[in-house]
Parts: sequence; structure tokens; C-alpha cells
Amino acid sequence: MINLPIAYAFAYLVSLFFKDIFVPLMIFGYWATNIVGFFLLHKGGIELLSERRSYSRKDFLRDVLVSLAYTILIIILLSVGQLDLHQGLFAGVNGY
Repeated sequence: MINLPIAYAFAYLVSLFFKDIFVPLMIFGYWATNIVGFFLLHKGGIELLSERRSYSRKDFLRDVLVSLAYTILIIILLSVGQLDLHQGLFAGVNGY
């Protein structure tokens, strides 16, 4: 699971300049790495299957929507208490 450390590093670095937005930056960074991951998986799958077609806007839109749906699901699960972020993960970073 490489997305979380990348999102954390992104949020930490940007929050050094813009205080109080660590959590939204973390969510955005995680979401962005998901989109990049879907893109890379799609491109790799095309190469693996030797299917020679370009990555279309429709493909990109699908990948964005899947990533957005996944992010919304995580937020819902966090808000109803089904998932719990380990408190130590955010300890010492901008008060979290």
C-alpha cells in the first residue's frame, strides 16, 4: 500500500506552508495517487494483452469516477465508525 505514505508526505510538505489543511491535503493526495494507479494499471493491462488502443477520455473519466466512489466509501465508513484511523499516524502533525 504505497498510496498512503505518498499522500502523507504530500500533505505534510504542503502543510508546512499552509497550516490547518493537512487532512484535506491527505485526502486529495490519496485520491490523486488512486487515479494515477488506475491509469498505470490500465496502461499496463493494455500492454500485457497487446491491445493497441489509446487511453481515451472515457477511460480517464471511468478511472476518476471509480477513484471518487472509493474515496466516498472510505469517508462514509470513517464517519459511521466502521473504520478508525490509528491515532498515532497523525500524531505531531499540525495538531492531529
